[in-house]
Amino acid sequence: WRGGGGELDLVLREGELMVIVEVKTRPSADADPLATVRDPVRRRHLVSAGRAYHAQLPRPRPAGRFDIALVIPDPECPANPNVVIHEDVLSSSAD
Repeated sequence: WRGGGGELDLVLREGELMVIVEVKTRPSADADPLATVRDPVRRRHLVSAGRAYHAQLPRPRPAGRFDIALVIPDPECPANPNVVIHEDVLSSSAD
């Protein structure tokens, strides 16, 4: 989804919660999964897009959170990468 000056990779529901997931591919598990939300410009674009998406939903609007899905290729099985989910990344890296 694109809007609000940014782009959302995935928008999901977990019960009554709206979950926005930023998907990042990294060469290894050693990569910093929170680099996206630590960079102020990238964080601003992500939050702005999330707010724009949320605003267009019918009322009552669900509560939401931002997660990061870190996709790490498995060199022995490229068709089956490892995926690590980091939940609620904006609250855990708040400015």
